[in-house]
Amino acid sequence: MYNLIRKDFILQKYLMLFYLFIAIFYTMTGMSMGLLITVLSVFFTINSHYYDEKGKNNVLLNSLPFSRKQIIASKYIGVLIFLFITTLTIWLIRFICQDIVSNSMTRGNITELLISYAIAILFVSFYFPFFYRFPNRILLSGFSILVIMMVALGKTIVSKFGNVMSDFIGGIQTFSSQFSTTGLYISAFVITILIFSSSWLLTLKIYENKDF
Repeated sequence: MYNLIRKDFILQKYLMLFYLFIAIFYTMTGMSMGLLITVLSVFFTINSHYYDEKGKNNVLLNSLPFSRKQIIASKYIGVLIFLFITTLTIWLIRFICQDIVSNSMTRGNITELLISYAIAILFVSFYFPFFYRFPNRILLSGFSILVIMMVALGKTIVSKFGNVMSDFIGGIQTFSSQFSTTGLYISAFVITILIFSSSWLLTLKIYENKDF
């Protein structure tokens, strides 16, 4: 499995330089650390899947002495490793540029970091089962239709989304005020892990039933 994880990083070795540039640039501009980690993790996840689909690499992978369980496990574990490396890299950049960018590890920063991890993990949990289930041509068609709808109904969507998010955030704040911060962290952690584990098993089942 080590070689499978290593493969994903090697295939993106040039993109890693691009990720590093983004990390340096946006850290220097004071961009939210949590948002930066989330965005880079999303890029890594999407490109990891893209390179396997490109040139029918999945066919080659399945001809090698790797089980499908190992192939799927390498995807999920690889994202977790990338999250860890990205966090350390951004912290290092902040430390080096501490005269320009605040480097204080306050409670808010820790909370922001945990939220970014949760968002990145949830994205992976929904992304992999969906994209392993449907062919790229169907996904491309669906994405194109979605973009056209968003352009045509842009103002309406933004207005409706703003109202929904406002109501949602208000509801979350009301609900969370009934519990302690520690209890909320533990609950969020357990829920995220359950979703991540369920996604892993679902993706494995989809991949095992797939013909190449």
